[in-house]
Parts: sequence; structure tokens; C-alpha cells
Amino acid sequence: MLEVMKRMMTVGLGAANMTKEKLSELSEELVEKGKLTEEEGKKLYKQLQEESDKAKKTFDKKIEYIVNKSLEKVPCKRIWNDVDKRLQRIEEKLDIDKKN
Repeated sequence: MLEVMKRMMTVGLGAANMTKEKLSELSEELVEKGKLTEEEGKKLYKQLQEESDKAKKTFDKKIEYIVNKSLEKVPCKRIWNDVDKRLQRIEEKLDIDKKN
């Protein structure tokens, strides 16, 4: 499960990085085509970058929430050890051969 969460975060970070490149390309293209001045292109890039950063923060918060909720459902090692001990006592009381 941890590996899946790592992959999700990597994909999210990769998407955010790709977005920065695309934002830069878009603003440069609009300047080259004469639809924006260089100053307007820089301003547009900055605005889009801020929106991208906000989206990334939202994504990060959602991932953190999912991870925390998932971890709440995963029993810790201590609980598993307690369950194992209880199971061993039950097996002993029932005289169950552990090899079966």
C-alpha cells in the first residue's frame, strides 16, 4: 500500500512539474504570436504559476488525507502481535497441531 501511495505522489509531482513547463511554453508562444506583450506574457505566466501552485497544494492535502485515513485502518505491529499471542493460546487450549 505504501508503494502505491509513493507512486501517486510521484505522478502528482510529475504533473506539477510538467505544468510549469507547459505554462512557460504557452506564455512564450502567445508572446511570439504577438497576442501578448512580453510583460503580459510574464504576468500571465506568474498568474498561471500561482494557480498551479494552489492546485498542487490542494492535491498534496488530498493525498495526505487519503494516506492518513488509510493508515488509520491498518493495524499496527503491536496489535498483530497481540492477535498472534491470543491465537497461540487458543491453539494450545484446543490442542491444535501448528504444523497443520
